[in-house]
Amino acid sequence: MRRIFALAYLLVWTWEEHRQAAKLLGEKTTDQVVFLIDEVESHLHPQWQRRIIPALLTVVRKLINKANVQIITATHSPLIMASAEPI
Repeated sequence: MRRIFALAYLLVWTWEEHRQAAKLLGEKTTDQVVFLIDEVESHLHPQWQRRIIPALLTVVRKLINKANVQIITATHSPLIMASAEPI
């Protein structure tokens, strides 16, 4: 559970840092965002492995309304792949 919160926090923090930097530079925020996550299943219980991708997508959708967002992750877990299948 803590790892999921940590990943969600990092996504929010990254987006807020981008917004602040864009504001300081007098530029618009980007409309294309790519998050790269290596081995997202690391140290997660199998039940949480099924929930991590949908949870991260929910956070990103609520955080960034109008941007084109991609989450790219490397995994060895069939549970992660199965959770991403209907998306």
